[in-house]
Amino acid sequence: MCEVVDVVLDDQCDSNQGGTKLVLFYAPLADFLLLKKPAADAVGTAKHTISETHTFKPQKAWKRIEIVKNTGAYSIAEGGENSGTKNNSLVFREPSNSPSATILFNQANGIRPFVFLTEDANMPDGTYDQLGTAKQYATIKGTKVPGANEGEGGMYEFTVSNTATMRLLYTGAVTTTPAT
Repeated sequence: MCEVVDVVLDDQCDSNQGGTKLVLFYAPLADFLLLKKPAADAVGTAKHTISETHTFKPQKAWKRIEIVKNTGAYSIAEGGENSGTKNNSLVFREPSNSPSATILFNQANGIRPFVFLTEDANMPDGTYDQLGTAKQYATIKGTKVPGANEGEGGMYEFTVSNTATMRLLYTGAVTTTPAT
């Protein structure tokens, strides 16, 4: 049992695994009735955490994607020298022979607005990074990469992009059953 806590580096006893967990969720922006926000008077980590569950329109819900192991990468870079924004990028792969992945590939035009949820592998279960809001939505682009006869099979590589004012965490419920 690890009991040493460094006040500068925080608890270094837990792992700091890279990459993302193997399941992520997405929905077109048009599917939401109401996207919740962090509390207006929040301080500390609550200032960038959405703890209330988003509301979907009837017959809509999060769509689940199980990604290929070791292909999920979520990164955040500064949005510009003086902008104070963050550029979010989520990259993942799906087999190109998957009918569901082909549907997403055909929607991935870099224009259509989406909201995505992904979990860093080192974050507690149920703590998602949210890419996209009502005003700063996410977009997705796709590329088909060929693979090799004796190597990795053909894959779709997806890149989700979003510019935001801060890293936004979501801890609300993730409903995959359509709202009625």
